[in-house]
Amino acid sequence: MRKELYETDRNFIVLEKVVLNLKHKLIIIEGIPGVGKTTTASFIKECLDKRNIRSNLYKEGDLNHPADYESVACLNKLEYLNLKSNFRKYEDILNKYVKMKNEDFFFHYRKMNNDCNFCLSKELLKELATYDVYNLPIEKYSRLCKEKWLGFAKESKTKDLINIFECCFLQNPLTTLLAYHNASRTYIKEYIKMLTEIIQELNPILILLHQENVKATFDKVKKERPKEWLDFVIKYVTTQAYGKEKQLEGYVGLIDFYTVLSKLELKIFKSLELEKLIIKNPELNWHDNYNKISNFLEKSCK
Repeated sequence: MRKELYETDRNFIVLEKVVLNLKHKLIIIEGIPGVGKTTTASFIKECLDKRNIRSNLYKEGDLNHPADYESVACLNKLEYLNLKSNFRKYEDILNKYVKMKNEDFFFHYRKMNNDCNFCLSKELLKELATYDVYNLPIEKYSRLCKEKWLGFAKESKTKDLINIFECCFLQNPLTTLLAYHNASRTYIKEYIKMLTEIIQELNPILILLHQENVKATFDKVKKERPKEWLDFVIKYVTTQAYGKEKQLEGYVGLIDFYTVLSKLELKIFKSLELEKLIIKNPELNWHDNYNKISNFLEKSCK
């Protein structure tokens, strides 16, 4: 998936016709790891830039994501006081970077460490990571994410720009709710339904890159990405609640998990009542994929 795959006059010409009347304020790219979400999101971003259409692209892992949490810890008051007591050396820093909302105390701990020239101790960062939003009990995780999306939707509807997201609408929630919490399919579907209702006023467009052969995708990904990334993902999906219940192990367990997740993702995608496009087996023809996306955007804006 080289950059030149989407830098064709034909694709730019097609999308130029679209974005002049584009009223949608949110474009979401989804799919399992390795299917080409980042490349697709970048393609759309560059096309919008070419036409001087204001847009923001938020890739997976963006520390400034307006609707998702990335390396953000959330503590209650007692936990916050205990944290300051246990790390008195960093009390001034903790007081400076804490953000309070109602009864919650937030730390963007990776941003905080970056701002402080990486001077925070490993022990403090490890402690904050235990309160990462994605590690919280399911009720609190769901509440915080709902509040975050509500705030994003409220602010975005008044702005004359398009936000482009990847991962945060389906992949991240599904992975967390299924792997970490082993939540019921009903709970997961209702959660995504809730998010869908929140963003409806932004006239969202959802594009799903669906790979039917999950193993082929990961066989390719493990050659392209660092071993540390693969080891982390394997550990995450095999040692959490779902993996333990299903006795998942190693690379085979990883494939088993994402096969289940991919099917669930597809089922939820089909049930959502919003403008959407599915690209099956996207690795087969990227030029064709971007033409399909361009044509879809053109039709959706009429």
